[in-house]
Amino acid sequence: MESRCEDARMDFQAQEEEQTRDGAEDTMNIESLKCLPIASRKEEEKKSLDGWKLVDTNSAPSKPDFAALARAYGRPLIIKFYTAEIPECEQGELEVLAQIGNYTNVRPEEVVRCMNEQRALLGSLNLRIHIDIERPDLVALAKLALQNVLTRNNFALPLGKSIERVEFIMRDFVGCQSFAVLFKQKFNRLLELNIGGPTDQTKINHPAKEADSVLELLYEWMGGSCGRTLRCLRIFPFVKICPLLEGLVNNCPMLEHLTLSKLADYYQTLVFKDIKSFEFAGLGLSYSLIDLEFAKVIRINLE
Repeated sequence: MESRCEDARMDFQAQEEEQTRDGAEDTMNIESLKCLPIASRKEEEKKSLDGWKLVDTNSAPSKPDFAALARAYGRPLIIKFYTAEIPECEQGELEVLAQIGNYTNVRPEEVVRCMNEQRALLGSLNLRIHIDIERPDLVALAKLALQNVLTRNNFALPLGKSIERVEFIMRDFVGCQSFAVLFKQKFNRLLELNIGGPTDQTKINHPAKEADSVLELLYEWMGGSCGRTLRCLRIFPFVKICPLLEGLVNNCPMLEHLTLSKLADYYQTLVFKDIKSFEFAGLGLSYSLIDLEFAKVIRINLE
């Protein structure tokens, strides 16, 4: 009898100690939550409420690479659209999602609100736009969402400042000229313009089609005030070296650097004026006959 009473007393003490530990842990969790800034607590609540996923890819400044201007742009503002399979559909139907700043898994109708929740990023001078989508109808949806986020957000830039660096990347550059009017309106005082990137995967297209689209994009975008301030231009998708591109480059009075990568065609009488540095980026690929011929005839007037 005494043994059973002793066992019961020990069980009760064990339960009491466990409850005490649980209560202490709850108290610690509450206290640690109180120590968080109010903004952090709100973000955590919002994240769990909206289903957005916090990522850290936007936390580090973009690393300067070859020919980048010696400027501290700070944290890049990342706007990326991509596709994901809809879980409820068995046929693999795709939907468009976005990464806006520090959050992914953002639906197109939520991009403006997601951006407004990250006011610190609205002061960035460095913008990376990535359309990681191939289907034209879904690209059109991403373009509409991008237009909303660029036009309905008041970028908190310092007085007299504007976006200085843009990196525009697409999975499929055929049709990229459809973004030209929007970019011409929003990014008209750039210092650096990057079309594509040295490490980003793109769809394999017919070189001439891709080059025509890229040339139309540049003609519309750089034909305005953007060309008057541009100091660095890098083009990584296929491009056609023709009198039109020559005119665009030579009409940029402050342009110091030009990078070209993949050539669809070229004319032998081109001269790029006032360029201080030129990069022919092979991106680790074998060179073509067009590359070799172009390297023989290109003329750059160095200051």
